[in-house]
Amino acid sequence: MCSVLLALILASGARAALQPRLPIEEKPAPGRPAAEQQKREPVQPVDPADGGTGAATPALVRDGVSRGVPGRPRSVPIWAWYARLGWLEARRMARVWLETREKAGPALDEEDALFYQVFADLPFFEADGLSRRILDRAAQKAELLQGTNLRNGLNITAGTAEYAYRQGIGHLALMARWFYGDPVHLERCMESAAHTAALTIRTPDGRRLFRDHRLLGAQALGSPAVPATDTGASALMWHPALQVADYNGNPQALGLVREWADSWLPQLQPDRWATELQVLSGKTVKTDKTAPLASGSGAHAAASAWLLSLTGETRYLEPFRHFYKQALTPFPADRFLGDAYVLGGLAGVPHLSVETIAKRHAVIALYALRQTEPLAEAIAGTRAAPGDGFASLRAAQQHGAGPAPLRRLANLATPFFLDAVSISYLGGFVRGHKFNSTMAVSWEGFGTDYAALVIGNEPRYLRVLLYNFSNRPLSGHARLWRLEHGQYQLEMGPDEDGNSRIDRAEVDRQLDLARGDRIALTLPPGVPTLLRLRQLGPLDSLRTRPDLAICRQELKVAGQTLSGTVHNIGSAPAPEVVVAVLDTKGKSLARKALGELAAPADLAAKRSPFALSLPGPPQKGWRLVVDPDRRVPEIYEGNNQVPLD
Repeated sequence: MCSVLLALILASGARAALQPRLPIEEKPAPGRPAAEQQKREPVQPVDPADGGTGAATPALVRDGVSRGVPGRPRSVPIWAWYARLGWLEARRMARVWLETREKAGPALDEEDALFYQVFADLPFFEADGLSRRILDRAAQKAELLQGTNLRNGLNITAGTAEYAYRQGIGHLALMARWFYGDPVHLERCMESAAHTAALTIRTPDGRRLFRDHRLLGAQALGSPAVPATDTGASALMWHPALQVADYNGNPQALGLVREWADSWLPQLQPDRWATELQVLSGKTVKTDKTAPLASGSGAHAAASAWLLSLTGETRYLEPFRHFYKQALTPFPADRFLGDAYVLGGLAGVPHLSVETIAKRHAVIALYALRQTEPLAEAIAGTRAAPGDGFASLRAAQQHGAGPAPLRRLANLATPFFLDAVSISYLGGFVRGHKFNSTMAVSWEGFGTDYAALVIGNEPRYLRVLLYNFSNRPLSGHARLWRLEHGQYQLEMGPDEDGNSRIDRAEVDRQLDLARGDRIALTLPPGVPTLLRLRQLGPLDSLRTRPDLAICRQELKVAGQTLSGTVHNIGSAPAPEVVVAVLDTKGKSLARKALGELAAPADLAAKRSPFALSLPGPPQKGWRLVVDPDRRVPEIYEGNNQVPLD
């Protein structure tokens, strides 16, 4: 029963959550005269214990929107007001669910898996507060899955791809996404990718398909299934492989998924969109007349969009482009409109068709027409239609958003409006089987008293509107995810006239940036601020580099001996690996050369164990560092050191 409800949750609500609603009726906030709201009045922030910066916890955070959607103060931009309300409401729903589950202890059931899929974006809005609690519980689950649900990177008991995903395949990919650069989580995805390949067959004519879509799991490794049929939902099995390819461009991981996707493309034809294929003959067994790439609640579409991102080849999204050219957006093509736009998937689509689509879909109105209000309208919504679920804030108000219906997410208490909120704050959304990401930026250190609207999301260009709701400057970091490695011009300044342009640049500097880098920012109170990054010149591709990594969970101290493991999770050999323990002043207390460390091109982990003799028990401020002299250019430097205190 839960699996059926899961499919409903993952599939429904997507269209409603991203479509512009009727114009929002602006009302004074409860208990305040409208005239009072003409002045800029800072919104009450969240309790510091829950990730805010102080003051009283607002009723919205405590009670949700069941008592009404607060009216917008006239001085606050509409995009900022409703994006933040949407985030706080989704955050509150997640907190209620999490508190209920925490009382029950660690869990491996389907509802627990569903929680992480529904709220996959929340940890990128803030680094602490509720996000830290979600990440900590998810990390506990990741360890419980090993040996209980998973073996060799696969679900132990064979079943369909949807079953495998809930058993832990989805969690493997999610952990590698949440814990970027963590060698343990990425190597688990590598292991999964390698063994997933063993569940497929390469036919004499060069096609790669899963032998039997009903028998996917570790149980099938020892005795390969007799070739039968494959379905588009099997794309879920490739999420760990795609996560590896996304991180380091591993040619084997990417090649496996491309071979599978290429085997499907010839069978994806208008009015006969294949959903099931006979493995040996390649003949189409089942089709869908109106919904291309819809198998697995859009899982086939997510893999296709991910391949477009990794290869730049629009052919993987051609089934959607067939409809986009006609200004049509059937499910699940409607759900991937934002992805298609920022990934270049609308190239060649007539301008008139794009304009027509923009009238019905907020994300295209934002990107193509530079209109910010439709996305806010999609989040706020109007009165909900029956079955509309939690598609918007007003739908949540109508249905009642108290704790009771949230005790089981299977009751469709899913905040579909979080899709639009994520597009606003991050530049894209991930939910359920739609696991491909176009996230441009994430945020750390600002608490919950800010709003963000990504209005430009390209590989060499980023523009974000920001708003600080508090009455003092907020300092934090923007973390970059889509910008290509290069030299960039950073500009930041107020946008008081609301034309999405900097009135005067108060920050203007050049810096080299790579994926995962953080930029320190300070947001002035009560003033819309525009952040702009544009590439001045390219630097080398990160995916051609090695990546040395260490992690805390593998370190052990016995007496005065520190032992651990160095990993290479990059795409090139590391010629000279050195580990060292440094004190607070950077002085080397222990050091060892480990020699060359190969790259995991074959998806097999490449590791080098070590042991260091310390001058005494680890002291406060001591840290273990790999490549302390920064001689090895790497994919990511953030996984090169671990504090020892």
